[in-house]
Amino acid sequence: MQVRLVHGRFFDAHDQEGAPRVAVINEMFANRYWPGQDPTGKRFVFGTPTPDNPWITIAGVFGDMRRRGLHQGARLEFFVPLAQSGGRNMQLLIAGGRTPLALAAAVRAEVRTLDPATPVSDVSTIEAEIGESLAVRRFQALLLTLFSILAVLLAAVGIFGLMAQLVSRRTSEIGLRMALGASPQDVFGMVLRQGVILAVVGAAAGIGGAFVLARFLHSMLFGVTAADPISYIGAGVVMALAVVIACGLPAWRAARVDPMVALRVE
Repeated sequence: MQVRLVHGRFFDAHDQEGAPRVAVINEMFANRYWPGQDPTGKRFVFGTPTPDNPWITIAGVFGDMRRRGLHQGARLEFFVPLAQSGGRNMQLLIAGGRTPLALAAAVRAEVRTLDPATPVSDVSTIEAEIGESLAVRRFQALLLTLFSILAVLLAAVGIFGLMAQLVSRRTSEIGLRMALGASPQDVFGMVLRQGVILAVVGAAAGIGGAFVLARFLHSMLFGVTAADPISYIGAGVVMALAVVIACGLPAWRAARVDPMVALRVE
């Protein structure tokens, strides 16, 4: 599984039935009961030590794993050698080629040869198990993406409508500016700059609100924090592009205003 070894060792051929009981624990286990120490060689037991419930020596510490799903954090875990603690259920992991499910028939036949009474069920791949555990989260992410796109479109339409109305109301002013020597580029920049200023004010208020409300999405996140700077920067860039596009057409129309027509309307 390529699990990271932090301290000590993993199991070896000496950890057989009749040998001293050993276990490997995860970092969360080690930090909970032996903070700041190397717990290798320490012992623990569940309940009262008896001949049938002996002390267990820690052979090593491994890195935390998200065995309940990528969307959930690690938990206290320890592993013991199968030879020292057999169970009714087993999970057999096989490293195969590009088509691992093709080995299913051979594995079933081998298990049947070792013990005809042992059933083999739930044959799957690691990728399929991870995908199933993330199915709900992916659906939620898809919905959030669709709603986010809709929100950006609505914001762009609103900005476009606002800027078009401002340009319409300031037609005479724009005509007068151009009559006094303002170039189309100056008018275009003025209208675009006003739209960007409005968008910056709205973005500042939106980012402030996002910092407050993002904590409610903490349980839906993994791999990033609720205050992930890349997410906020990415959202800002997307909105900036939407603002430029929404302001571009009204600004272009303003730059094409005929001064004589605008003054005659006034």
